[in-house]
Amino acid sequence: MADFMCDFAVVGAGSAGCVVAGRLSENFDNEVILFEAGPSNAEFPSISVPSEEASLRKTQMDWQYEVIGGCCAHNSMVWSRGHAADFDSWERLGANGWGWEGVLPYFLKLENWKCDIYCDSPLHNEGGPITITNHPECRTEASKLFVKSGTELGYNIIDINGGQNIDIVNKRAVGIRFIQDGKEKTCRVRKEVIVSGGTIQSPQLLMLSGIGPRAHLENHGITCIADLPVGQNLQDHIGVQLKADVEKRDSVHTLETTFASCNNGNEAAAFVKTGHEPETSWPDIHIGAVSNFYTFGIDEPDGFPLNSKKFYPNMGYDMDREGRYRRAGMSFIPIVLHPRSVGEITLASSDPMQPPLIDPRYLEDPLDVEVLVEGIRIAKRCTETISMKTIGTKLLTLKMPDSHKAEFSDENLEDFVRHFAFTLFHPVGTCKMGKMEDPTTVVDPQLRVHGISGLRVVDASIMPHLTSGNTNAPCIMIGEKGADIIRNT
Repeated sequence: MADFMCDFAVVGAGSAGCVVAGRLSENFDNEVILFEAGPSNAEFPSISVPSEEASLRKTQMDWQYEVIGGCCAHNSMVWSRGHAADFDSWERLGANGWGWEGVLPYFLKLENWKCDIYCDSPLHNEGGPITITNHPECRTEASKLFVKSGTELGYNIIDINGGQNIDIVNKRAVGIRFIQDGKEKTCRVRKEVIVSGGTIQSPQLLMLSGIGPRAHLENHGITCIADLPVGQNLQDHIGVQLKADVEKRDSVHTLETTFASCNNGNEAAAFVKTGHEPETSWPDIHIGAVSNFYTFGIDEPDGFPLNSKKFYPNMGYDMDREGRYRRAGMSFIPIVLHPRSVGEITLASSDPMQPPLIDPRYLEDPLDVEVLVEGIRIAKRCTETISMKTIGTKLLTLKMPDSHKAEFSDENLEDFVRHFAFTLFHPVGTCKMGKMEDPTTVVDPQLRVHGISGLRVVDASIMPHLTSGNTNAPCIMIGEKGADIIRNT
């Protein structure tokens, strides 16, 4: 006998899962249960301080998303839909209805646009549940000059936003099994199970339930119910950080300013199309400009780019109360938007308490390294413009220690990329959406798992490929559109 009964069981209270559960529960005839392993974000005060976002990494709230709201509760607060061509590409790949015209209404439905730019644009909307603002009072001179430096280089200023288990009987999802207060319990559904565990945990949950690559499941003693490429097609944004000194101290955020309460330093960005993907119309490089008073930790690993004092010897540093070296400056972060390197998620064991194995295969394709090197060169040119020179911007050395290679040679920059590249925490694609006859896909455009009735996946894992920007806004859109699909099916 089931411990709980409902119409819809939504597994995962992340960016998409919360939206799906909220929209389905608007119909009072629906009984909806939202399952989440973690606590309320009220238990983590740092979540409410934008500048503390980085401090939450590598904690229990990292890839495990163990908090209500998931990554929406602790991200960089960048609202970036992606490029229209991203979604049109999804549709060409078989995700019918997910082209730009099909997703734009859901982005508009979400928005309560309160920025001081593009207010009259038909591409933005007021009255939605998510308020978007650019906090002009927190904008620094340095970030404004970064944008101006782009116009000097010939670029245009544009609007960038144009463990639970599933119970399956006769190839139908009938409920879930979960652990609460140390006891295994069950929940039966009258209608559907909706998996919103995210790009890492959704494939783990499906595979533990017998949906995935047959050979892999059988190796772990799991009976295969549906032989699908679950866990494949893992894609993620990867970038490098360049640091620059700024002579004009009051042009950037410092520890004495109030920026901590309104942003985390991510104030401006460039989206650039290089010549590496001539067959596409989307940008392939994103360069984030972070205006801040950066620190170098004393005891951090030498290879960690955010705290790499040993990489920059013989410079003057101020010491703060916590024993960190500080300098006023900026960071420029080139990011490859459409990496060719593709990884996978696999099971470590059949024990649902064991985390899955994550193999991102970063930089496996040499083209990704080439694109990042080009991004470094573009960022360097920005620092050399008249605009950035007015505040005394000077890029810190990129020359690898003990290297005899010229600083801006391809060879040195490739070494720099391979040594210092880091994830932007934007994994997608492990339950790829597309036509059922496409052997690389897991769900159809209605987000139904191939061959299993009563089961859908609604989160970032269904993206056929990455979008051209931060993935949180597209993930929330997926939840919004997914809820409509479910209600109308």
